[in-house]
Amino acid sequence: MGGDHVPGRRISPARHDLPRATAAAVAIVGVLYLAVAWATITVLGPAASSSDAPLGDLMARGLGGNARWLAAAVAVLLTFGVMNAYFAGAAKLGAALGRDAALPAWFARGGQVGEVPRRSLGVVTAMSGLSLLLVAIAGVDVRPLVSATSALLVTVYAVCIAAALRLLPRGSRHHVTALVAMAAVLALLVMTAHYLAVPVGLLAVATAYRRSQ
Repeated sequence: MGGDHVPGRRISPARHDLPRATAAAVAIVGVLYLAVAWATITVLGPAASSSDAPLGDLMARGLGGNARWLAAAVAVLLTFGVMNAYFAGAAKLGAALGRDAALPAWFARGGQVGEVPRRSLGVVTAMSGLSLLLVAIAGVDVRPLVSATSALLVTVYAVCIAAALRLLPRGSRHHVTALVAMAAVLALLVMTAHYLAVPVGLLAVATAYRRSQ
């Protein structure tokens, strides 16, 4: 039984399941995004580009005016889930940077596996709350903020893929895939236009801080 089993060798299920799960997730999410975009453009037409909430307008068109509230509720729930992951990741990153002396050592507590980075999480929460308060008071349009955030994320993608290109064996299937991904990311970097000044500015500040240590 189990012709692929090798005595004395234990194969981790994650080695086989993780690539399959990743491929399935990319395919499913991609199809959903394309389907929603196609439905929105097809149903709303030119009004989709000028709408502040095209998905809400789409649901209102199909289910009635009150469906906008349903779309808003779903958006809030999805946002909370994403922000929870971002806050946790940023807090752990801050603690790890403190542990590695890239940030003041005060941040280091909670940087080990299984520990809670309370100090870093407190700073991230305070900065986020202050930013939200300033945006609300000043009445700043959120679109430039979203564009600046997109520029930061795309820059991280570009750095990660550049690392993959450096580490992966040249000519391998994975290296070719990374080349294709880099081409797509470079196209996104071009589309971010002047918002690239945000990650470049942060990089300059981080570099100056590291050199001052």
